[in-house]
Amino acid sequence: MSIKNKNVLFVFLIVLIPLVITYGDVISGEYNFLSNDKVSAMNVKKAIENSSEYPYWFPWMMGGVPSVHSAQNISDYYYPNYAMKAFKELFGIPWFFNYILHLMFLGVGVYFLCNHLRLGKEASIFGAFIFPLFPHVTAMLVYGHGSQVMTISYIPWIVFSYIALKEDVSLKKLGIFSLLLALQLLRGHVQIAYYTWLMVSIFLIIDFIYQFILYKKIQIKWLTYVLSGLVLGMLGSLSLYFPILSYTPYSTRSKGASSGADYVLGDMNFQQYWATEYSFSFGELITFLIPSYYGFGNGSYWGTMIGTNFPNYMGIIVFLLAIYGVLRYKWNIYKVFVFTSAILFLLLSFGKNFFSFFSFFYEFLPFFSKFRNPMYLLIIFQFCVVILSSMGIKMIFLDIKNRFNYCLWFCLSCIVLLVVIPVIFKHNLISTVSNDKIIDFTYEKEVDFIEFSRLGRELKSDEKLYYRENVEERIDGTNHAAFVQSMIDSDIFVMALIVFLVFSLIIVQYFVYPYNFWFNNKVLLGTIFLVIVFFDLYLVNRKVMYPNNSNYLRSECKDEFYKFYTDGDLERMNLLKRVDSYEPSGVIKEIKYLKDSGELFRVYDPSKMMSNEWSRYGVENILGYHPAKLSSYERMLPVIYSKSNFIFKMLNVGFDLEEGKRFDMNFERAFFIDEVVVDEHDQVLRNQLYYSDRSPQSLSYITEGSIGYKRNSYDQNEEDFVSKFNVISPNEILIEVSTSGPQFLAISEVYYPNGWFATINGIQTDIFEVNDLIRGISIDKAGNHTIKLLFAPYDLKIGAIISLGSFMVMLICIFYTPIRRMVKVYV
Repeated sequence: MSIKNKNVLFVFLIVLIPLVITYGDVISGEYNFLSNDKVSAMNVKKAIENSSEYPYWFPWMMGGVPSVHSAQNISDYYYPNYAMKAFKELFGIPWFFNYILHLMFLGVGVYFLCNHLRLGKEASIFGAFIFPLFPHVTAMLVYGHGSQVMTISYIPWIVFSYIALKEDVSLKKLGIFSLLLALQLLRGHVQIAYYTWLMVSIFLIIDFIYQFILYKKIQIKWLTYVLSGLVLGMLGSLSLYFPILSYTPYSTRSKGASSGADYVLGDMNFQQYWATEYSFSFGELITFLIPSYYGFGNGSYWGTMIGTNFPNYMGIIVFLLAIYGVLRYKWNIYKVFVFTSAILFLLLSFGKNFFSFFSFFYEFLPFFSKFRNPMYLLIIFQFCVVILSSMGIKMIFLDIKNRFNYCLWFCLSCIVLLVVIPVIFKHNLISTVSNDKIIDFTYEKEVDFIEFSRLGRELKSDEKLYYRENVEERIDGTNHAAFVQSMIDSDIFVMALIVFLVFSLIIVQYFVYPYNFWFNNKVLLGTIFLVIVFFDLYLVNRKVMYPNNSNYLRSECKDEFYKFYTDGDLERMNLLKRVDSYEPSGVIKEIKYLKDSGELFRVYDPSKMMSNEWSRYGVENILGYHPAKLSSYERMLPVIYSKSNFIFKMLNVGFDLEEGKRFDMNFERAFFIDEVVVDEHDQVLRNQLYYSDRSPQSLSYITEGSIGYKRNSYDQNEEDFVSKFNVISPNEILIEVSTSGPQFLAISEVYYPNGWFATINGIQTDIFEVNDLIRGISIDKAGNHTIKLLFAPYDLKIGAIISLGSFMVMLICIFYTPIRRMVKVYV
């Protein structure tokens, strides 16, 4: 085996070992981290497995939603997924190894990038070791955002391939660059992929400026190849993103799609507030040093976000080494790129807390406004910190070797600022957190959220007083501050210990270096660094992974932990569960029996809304969880929550499980309407109907697609009836009706114009939106009619063709040179 291959194998092992230690409880496959998001994904996946064919239309939650278009269970669009499925089938490898492999891929990518930047083997291994262990990555994985973790794993590889293409403009490098871009996009977390593209765009701009200003010449070939790679990467992902982009105007991802877009909350409108709800804050920068200062996620968190499960901690040594890298590493184009990206993404992550800056990108950068949760921008910042810390560790070793005392002064400064001063003034720092301060923060963000939920309607003074008293009672009752203070005390101890050990070791190494002591060795020093950093991150990660377990707290924190959390809180916070522990409750069995007997109905069940549990059993819940709902459904949610007679009848609700009611008189999935009113504008008038006890059969509105429609009222008799409603598959419905004359048929299925087609007796007909949510069809004559509804979006086929063609071009680019050589040999 060559030295180069041995190095790569060694890096794989270096990255794998801490991952096995960190995730040892779930590697066997017997247990898994089953957060709500994870359980929801499992239920959706199970529903798809149980379906007669792939449900491009997913009917089991929220009345129906397009699956691929809304990025629901799209793992099979990501080609490496097939390899993992094969390994699982052939060798019984637990599915969690899929994530471990991607984390290893992430670490090795950092190694190759840092090594290519000539940071040295030790610094490159350091970067490869630490990034997969960051609490942000850990939290995303254990809280059910595995696709985000896998998308993150491509970041260092894409940057590396961009640099490689810049330095060696060739078809092979172009093909690799575009292939990595396409695979990252196909992994399906478009937000992280978008931020990666934004980072690459920054690099491209910096490269352009450098060439134009320093070299007075733009390399046209390089620019052409890079832009071609970007285009080819995008085209390669269109099997997924063509449907997603076509869905965007109809979803809550569309800017201004929310029903409250015109309402104003402070300096922001409703949609801007929604997009920036999870924003990092300037105050939370302290969590880079003291992870528990704002609590530690879940109920203890008291920062400006509505909630979070983890602090954005990166390891105190990692962060300090990154600062040293900024101070000491040479200012070449790569450092300029990394530093610029770090500052930009950090500022953008502040979102609503720095809205004057954020709003420019929100308003003018294409697609930027489609995403919420600005805190996700921090993953690019953290990637940049990893590279800067590797630069820092390289300079530590060089300064020791070259006898520059910069590292000496830096280490002494860190010890004074982060060991001596915090220990001496620990009580002053801890006292900055008090119940009164937590009450003020909590009250302000909860009032903002309530007003946001009410579409900007400001609370009255007596309502504000009520919520203030409620917050005070809750915070004082749990003595919130005492628990947070105990965690801060513990963090200061750990920080002081780690900083003292590491930087004292560097100081000792600096002074003994000329005397060739046995421990005068970069490998030994680097290994000690890795062990200490792993210990630091391990402590934080265990608290992220096991929030219900006090064993990962110091003894002085445990008492406050149990005072703060109740037994019920701890049970809800438990993430680690047996994979086979998912057993249906009695009510599920009863309703599933009715569904299997042929009855067609939906349920209203808020308790299983977030988990989408009913979809597992093929039962349709008119509620559900999805980050990209249809905007028409989102606008109707207040009506649905009101549980009016009109909306329950219109949506064929057979059971209200919140109150334990069964409705025997609700309409079937299709019914004729007596009077149809064409109205696409008067929302107030329509809402009066929707909230009423009237029947949708007596009066309904056409709210979209009304051009050319004239008839308003219909006469019905015993000859008008629905004889058959057959759901052939999630993508196809067959309805048989008999009419005495022209009629208007309402179909209790969610309206979505981009892919549903209807025919009456084989002749294509229009589908109307009825009552802002469901479908309707006009029948123009008497007789027996067969109505067929088919979901066959053209964008799925077109996207697949373009994507396949693009991947063929990528492969040709990658293998063009060896193929040409073979042809020359044999021809």
